[in-house]
Amino acid sequence: MGRHSHREAGFSHIAIILVLLIIGLVSFAGWRVYRTNQNTTQSSPSATVTKTTQTITDSASTIDSPSKISTKIGNQYFYYGSPKGQNNASPKKILITIHGTEGSAEKDYEIWKPYIKETSFALASLNWWDGNGDKTTDYSTPEVMSSQIQDFLSSQNYTKNDIVVFEGFSRGSANSYSVAAFDRASTNPLIDVVVSSSGGLQEDYFNLTTKEISSKIQSNIFSGIYWILACGGKDSNPTRDGCGAMEASKKFVSDKGASILGILSDSNSGHGALTTSSTNLPKQMFELIDQASIAR
Repeated sequence: MGRHSHREAGFSHIAIILVLLIIGLVSFAGWRVYRTNQNTTQSSPSATVTKTTQTITDSASTIDSPSKISTKIGNQYFYYGSPKGQNNASPKKILITIHGTEGSAEKDYEIWKPYIKETSFALASLNWWDGNGDKTTDYSTPEVMSSQIQDFLSSQNYTKNDIVVFEGFSRGSANSYSVAAFDRASTNPLIDVVVSSSGGLQEDYFNLTTKEISSKIQSNIFSGIYWILACGGKDSNPTRDGCGAMEASKKFVSDKGASILGILSDSNSGHGALTTSSTNLPKQMFELIDQASIAR
């Protein structure tokens, strides 16, 4: 073999070595890139799972824009508004009212609205008169009203863990004793406090209760209920709706197990003193309720 052949063979060996070195470097670099990308993927924040907790949205006040909620009976309905935060309130608090002769839920709601705004209570007024006639049969019976109230409370997610105050004015007050009796005799009593305003117990109303639930009514039917009564010293019908009548009603419900929180009166006011007196009796009413030890 000549000199040129040895030189060409040397160059060939060098070229092969260089090619192998280049291939090795490229492979090593690719491996480094792969490892680097793999590590980056594993430590990426996007791969982290974050747990979230679902919360119930806080509710806005609907006191100034009440809803009209129909009952199962004719043209009868509730006007209902609640304060801000009612969705998360625990317990929720509500005042349910029934109007007097030829009244309406709208009028009753407007009467109570200014006082409710000073509290954490919701307000629901039941329209229990269809708008015609003045006989007892032209109005809902106590049994029907008790059922309507329970259905309404259930539909709005109120339970026995919440505080339910039931108020009746005049003719509504005369019915309040029977409505409360039906509630207590039910399988799921919900009324915690009754407020009877300018309407004493009338036997013709309560006798309806005695007939309807005679198998359930006991001498202590009102056990577990707190009671507030209200009257005006100048009521035009004192023996039926005035302070003497309310004193007699106080004894009646107390004898049947109710816990009396007090009688709110104004000697200078007439019929409906609870909401017409200048002494702000509703404020005193809510203070008595707040002071009561209502078991939850």
